[in-house]
Amino acid sequence: MLMELDRSKFECLTELVSQSNHIEEKAIVTGNNPGRIFVLDSNNPRSALIWPANNDGFIFVGYANDPVFNSAAKNYIEQKLVPELKALKLDYFECIGNSLDWFTTIEKLFSDRSLSSWKQNLYQLPENNSLDALMLDLDDNYELVEVTKDFLNRVDLTNIAFLQDCLSEFWGSLAQFFEHGMAFVIIYNNEIVSICYSGFVFHNTHAIGIETIEPYRGKRLALQIATAFAQAAAVRGVCLVWDCMAENVPSNKLAQRLGFQLQYTYYGYEFEL
Repeated sequence: MLMELDRSKFECLTELVSQSNHIEEKAIVTGNNPGRIFVLDSNNPRSALIWPANNDGFIFVGYANDPVFNSAAKNYIEQKLVPELKALKLDYFECIGNSLDWFTTIEKLFSDRSLSSWKQNLYQLPENNSLDALMLDLDDNYELVEVTKDFLNRVDLTNIAFLQDCLSEFWGSLAQFFEHGMAFVIIYNNEIVSICYSGFVFHNTHAIGIETIEPYRGKRLALQIATAFAQAAAVRGVCLVWDCMAENVPSNKLAQRLGFQLQYTYYGYEFEL
């Protein structure tokens, strides 16, 4: 049976995640972002299962072909984690692997389930990428501002909880976010209508996330706020990555328009609970 690793021991997985193309597991192992880690051997883990706190799927890391770990992981998922997911009102178990070997292992592990898969594209923004030409003048009723601690004290905003909930989902606390991340918002008539933020951070690399509320989509706000975010990141020496489903055409087109270059395509897997 797997065991949950104490946070004080997360650093023992540093080597396991060091060669990964993703930053989520690195951000959790280093303690920047919250998450849970499950291992078979807490003293010398060769494989692990990582659960990011934002509940956006599990990550298998390390050696993919250990039959003892894989069997224990399968049992733990079915007996312990699936009930937790159901209690959280989640409908699917989702996972990825941090190496190509995990793809085959995941398919074998859950061959008794109706397992489906999808493709994810991972982009990175090159250094010295010029974004000036993408900045357009926003309508006078829109306000584009960076999120600071003082910003949270604004009493004129009608939906500050939208921002707080978004950041807390990835960071656990606003204090943790302000220590490691950055964010911009667009405001319209005292309402936050779009957010661009650091979802995960490892060293100087930030995974970018964007949320725009439904009535304001299709107004090119995502382009404007992402451009402002990327310009600020460049000034601060921050490297940006963009991760989205291959079938999400608008997200892929936006990443490409901003100058992000495709680095890696991988598979995600899910089965219904």
